[in-house]
Amino acid sequence: MENYMPTSLVQKNSSTKDSGPDTQSSNSHLFVTPYENFMKKHLQYYGFCTGISRVFNDNYMTIEEWNQNNIYLTEDACTSKIPQTVAGSHPSAVSELDASSSGLCNSRRDSSIKQKETVKDKRETCIVNSIGDACRTNQIFFSVREGRMVPQLTQPRGPAIIGIEPGVQNLPRWPAEMQVIEERIRHIPNSFNEREPYYVSTGLEPQPFVVGEAKGQVVYYYKPLTGSYFLQSKLGHPSSQDEIAVTPQNSDDVTLVFESRFESGNLEKAIQLSQFCYELYLRPDLYSERHSQWFYFCVSNTRSNITYRFSIVNFRKPYSLYSCGMQPLRYSEKMAESQEVGWHRVGKDISYFKNNLINGDGATMYSLTFSFEFPYDYDRVFFAFCFPYTYTDLMEYLSKIENEPTKRTLCKQRLLCRTLAGNLVPLLTVTSRASDIGPVKKKVVIISARVHPGESNSSWIMKGLLDFILADSSKAELLRKQLIFKIVPMLNPDGVVVGNYRCSLTGRDLNRQYQSSLKEAFPTAWYLKNLLTRMQRDHDILLFCDIHGHSRKYNSFIYGCDSKKETTDQQHVFPFLMQKWASDLFSLSCCWYKVQRIKEGTARIAMWRLGVTNSYTLEASMAGSSKGNLAGYHFTTSDYEAIGHHFCEALLEYCTIDDVKDLKAGVICEKLQNADSSDCEESDSSEEEDLCLKVKKITLKGRGLGGKPKNEKGMNS
Repeated sequence: MENYMPTSLVQKNSSTKDSGPDTQSSNSHLFVTPYENFMKKHLQYYGFCTGISRVFNDNYMTIEEWNQNNIYLTEDACTSKIPQTVAGSHPSAVSELDASSSGLCNSRRDSSIKQKETVKDKRETCIVNSIGDACRTNQIFFSVREGRMVPQLTQPRGPAIIGIEPGVQNLPRWPAEMQVIEERIRHIPNSFNEREPYYVSTGLEPQPFVVGEAKGQVVYYYKPLTGSYFLQSKLGHPSSQDEIAVTPQNSDDVTLVFESRFESGNLEKAIQLSQFCYELYLRPDLYSERHSQWFYFCVSNTRSNITYRFSIVNFRKPYSLYSCGMQPLRYSEKMAESQEVGWHRVGKDISYFKNNLINGDGATMYSLTFSFEFPYDYDRVFFAFCFPYTYTDLMEYLSKIENEPTKRTLCKQRLLCRTLAGNLVPLLTVTSRASDIGPVKKKVVIISARVHPGESNSSWIMKGLLDFILADSSKAELLRKQLIFKIVPMLNPDGVVVGNYRCSLTGRDLNRQYQSSLKEAFPTAWYLKNLLTRMQRDHDILLFCDIHGHSRKYNSFIYGCDSKKETTDQQHVFPFLMQKWASDLFSLSCCWYKVQRIKEGTARIAMWRLGVTNSYTLEASMAGSSKGNLAGYHFTTSDYEAIGHHFCEALLEYCTIDDVKDLKAGVICEKLQNADSSDCEESDSSEEEDLCLKVKKITLKGRGLGGKPKNEKGMNS
């Protein structure tokens, strides 16, 4: 680069203001391109060339005059001084430059190369410091090229890195209208050594009418005063909170004290009908009047050896695994402390039925009623729809990964985007280091989870998957060498934080928004789709999988995409391998490959439309298994993590198989052996689809479990 400044027209100072067109045309070096004019204006805005900016509009100067007035950009800087407009506030810099210039001239006269290089370095350092101090931006930096200071724009920042240590940026953000208790709720992992069987229905379970406040006392009521849409968020808990629960008057008062104002909590109202009988109402998803399914709350002031009855009366789904033996989850703090027992199943006289309550839309509601006993007096006990896994749990898990040097090398944590409330959406990249793999171009696997906040079992599957691919094992190492994993472990942190079942803070189901271009409204869906599109430019996408939970079917299973125009069975291969590795946890007969118009906005179909043949939704039952050695038993968190492990094992075999045709033949044989797949219609739908999708309830053979549900019209008083 012999000349940094272009040989073209530049601004001239006032001394040449009267020069006419003939004078200008006689100059052989002129600024003539729009780009050069733009760069000149850009540099002037940030404080450069300001000594000649007064007459920019219609006065110009030759390149020789430019060189004389802008010594810090020219080769002949050694014979001039820095303009006062640039370095006037740095007299030491000017004097140092004078000394450097003088020394450089002497070195030329004496032909001393060593002295010349030394003075040149001093001059360049002085110029860089002077310009850096005078510059009004950090978006421009200067590099030295053959004696000239060349301005350059700084490179854009890379994606944000998730903090290693817990800090403010990792704390959950809430809608400003919500109250949050100060305590951080923690639970020990589930440690049951024995399997928990489903509840066996007797057909004599009570089905009480909903009586409401007319015949009972409201002992808890909390409904956030939100408007029609989300406005702003806040960190942590407020300075003051309203009294929303009844406080026991004395030691003889056995009224339970309810609370749900913690992360992922959901309970709107509790009505005491009798001393030990309560009617409970769930809060619908925020900024929506629908999707009341997820519950997570605690009670205190308990008494042992007394039968209590809870009736949750505003469920919206007409079918539930509670009709087929699933039991609610309970966590006792005293039991966890004394016996190291975490979440466990509880309940007898369990019934799920249509009740006499009509919501504002005119739809009939459904009740879950069950009885139980508390294990300890004055205990604090939690109840939940599924094993909770909060946003804070995820951030703490990622911090542990970041704090382990080996795992930190394998797993790069970046930021996919932020949610409406400002919560972080982490993006993990897991693969081997470049030095370990050579020039081989690896394929990409993209996995996401928790787009529906109430499907917390998907987070446990994701945890098992991450534990596997980050482990120090030969299988994990082989996977990392062959593949690049792009993982988004929690797509809907806002919904998880506030205790929604299905929606984000827009009041919409994010898994119906992958066709939307509204990046500001549905950022996680938009950025996930954009991530896949960007990765397709340089890599082949081997597989995409979105992990979900299912409240109306047993086992785990996969939804894929079949094209009517294609006859290939390639998309059936991976589910077949899942059946091979997780025979007691996975059901091939429940897999589904239809592409329905009503599901076009889901991640599975949207990614398939982008050219990903193996685009799946992995579903896992909220209840448990109906086959093999686990038939009739509830899933535990260890089972969900095992599904994640088996997913990786199936993926490894899929990458290493030699004869795909034989495997496809095996798929067809397996499908013939399990031809009766009518028991497992696709039902990963929102409530508006319940009327057109009928799910046949599964009766477990050999155990008499999940007896035929009672007539929905039969309700006891």
